[in-house]
Amino acid sequence: PSHCPSDGDAVWQSAMSSADGTVAGFNPRNLFQVVADEDVKKLGIGFSNLPPGHIEVKTVAPGGFGQAKEVFPGDLLIKAQGKDLNDVSADEFRDMLANQRPL
Repeated sequence: PSHCPSDGDAVWQSAMSSADGTVAGFNPRNLFQVVADEDVKKLGIGFSNLPPGHIEVKTVAPGGFGQAKEVFPGDLLIKAQGKDLNDVSADEFRDMLANQRPL
């Protein structure tokens, strides 16, 4: 993945596990961006929760967009469309997924 997030793209934090198996806290060095262009109809990513709040990846479909972009279960989606997901409603996020590209 690209490691220079810009304002309009989705920004993710990779899941970096510590020695005891817990996910490490926020670290800007773990950030990466993934852009779903207009031709991407499905992300192939299942989430464990919806905003408000950062969203944890639960599943990644084999052979799908998410796998091709090296998104893994445990990764966190922290921004989409330049907005921190702490400040986005579940309905607004659903609209982003369904109707907004690039995402």
